[in-house]
Amino acid sequence: MSVFVPGSVPPSNLTFEGLPPNTPGWKPAERLEIPPGQVHIWYQLTEWMGTSTLTEARALLSAEERSRCDRYRLARDRRDYTAAHALLRSSLSRYCEIEPRSWTFETGPRGKPELRVRQGETVLTPHFSLSHACGTVACAIAADAAIGIDVERTDVAFDYSPLASRYCSDEEIAQLNRCSPQDRSIRFIEMWTLKEAYLKATGQGLSESLRDVGFSVDGDRVHFLPTGNVRTDAWHFAVFTVAPRARIGVAVNCRDTPAWTLQRVAP
Repeated sequence: MSVFVPGSVPPSNLTFEGLPPNTPGWKPAERLEIPPGQVHIWYQLTEWMGTSTLTEARALLSAEERSRCDRYRLARDRRDYTAAHALLRSSLSRYCEIEPRSWTFETGPRGKPELRVRQGETVLTPHFSLSHACGTVACAIAADAAIGIDVERTDVAFDYSPLASRYCSDEEIAQLNRCSPQDRSIRFIEMWTLKEAYLKATGQGLSESLRDVGFSVDGDRVHFLPTGNVRTDAWHFAVFTVAPRARIGVAVNCRDTPAWTLQRVAP
């Protein structure tokens, strides 16, 4: 199955009023809907987040989330964890009459966070995924489809060859070798975001071999190359360039090609 890979995608025309989205008590100007077949991706750049903004974001987190955050040794990692979880909470509140700090997450059979939201007589089970890398945080939300998201930086100096030889298939390594030297590391990062996004969507995480999940990128198309008995026509993927130094990979399990909406949230 080949799917489109957007490049630098401008934000959608969604607009919101009132307090900044990470502020306790914030409410969107109007509730949003996410019909079946749509994927909404919210992201935020965090390098210039001030102390007061982070304090407000931290107030939205649960006690368990704050405890996990405090285990990070580096301040930038604590910043991104806080921003990512506050972003998820405030993004979910755009769709439901629930304040960001009031969300309660359950743990699924494979350890993947889940939600069950009761609205009147209806129980909603929105699908979501969350990721953060140094300076960029993002979440993806869908109404009726398993979804995974991964964020990676492209400006980190490293030798990708040992990782590629361990986690990439022979076909992926051959594809990397066909890239120009200046493009190889970025192409590897794009492959990596797709691998992680897929494994998050399935709920298996890194317990499944990364070598068993392959991708071939050809211009603006991606070909999904899994091993085993996987229906490739049931999966769709996208890679977004949200900043010169960051890529977001998204995987969604649905029959038809989804409509992607990408929205940047101001700090």
